Amino acid sequence: MSYLTEHWSFDPFLIIAIVVVVWHEIGLARLARRSRPERTRQRRLRSIWFYAGLVVLLIAVQSPIDYWADDYFFVHMIQHLLLMFAAPVLIVAGAPWQPLLDGLPWRTGRSVTAGVMRSGRGWPWCCSTP
Repeated sequence: MSYLTEHWSFDPFLIIAIVVVVWHEIGLARLARRSRPERTRQRRLRSIWFYAGLVVLLIAVQSPIDYWADDYFFVHMIQHLLLMFAAPVLIVAGAPWQPLLDGLPWRTGRSVTAGVMRSGRGWPWCCSTP
């Protein structure tokens, strides 16, 4: 059992992930203040996908998988699948863009969002086409 509890690394990536989660939660709270309850519930459910993607990233780079990937090719390939397939799909499915923009300090997030939407390049980030 010690092979599961040993070889965990505690890199600064964990701190970055915590900062991103707090930033995302701030954005969700700001969006919830001016959104309908059902829309807030949808965002909250999508955020679970985003957080799952961050957890998969953390598991891939900080768990013993990272340690064993140096010695075992199949573990290295599992790490690749986690990093290049599972984590990005979960993060994109979580659609974190709007909460992260709204989590920016002051009115920066709103002005960036408005600028992107006016430019006509914002349609991939939101639910409807321009």
